[in-house]
Amino acid sequence: MTGGDTESKPPGLDSIYVRNQRTQETETLVTVSRDGDIIYEKSHTLDGKSNGSYGEVLIEEDWLGEQTSYKIEISAESVGEESFSTGDFLEYAGGTEGFDCYEVTVVVDTDFIDFRPAARENCRN
Repeated sequence: MTGGDTESKPPGLDSIYVRNQRTQETETLVTVSRDGDIIYEKSHTLDGKSNGSYGEVLIEEDWLGEQTSYKIEISAESVGEESFSTGDFLEYAGGTEGFDCYEVTVVVDTDFIDFRPAARENCRN
């Protein structure tokens, strides 16, 4: 195997956290595509923020961890919709040096959806 083969693989997506920072309960729709094909599409009802606690869901599926291109799309009632891709992560991280995976925390707030990625040295799967 040549060095070029290793460098061409994008990092794997390890996990997705969706957190509701709004005070009201929020219905979200999470869609994940891998190489352009939808592999996950599910609604989650997240409790509202209360006493410093957030309604959240952790998505950890068997298909996570594969080193390929992913796109996460989130829609939240009364907030809107946003997306985040492997390309967005590579731009954020400045390359793949020192890690094979990344995780994404999706924050749903009163009037915006924000993606907070973090590099991981290795995938859990």
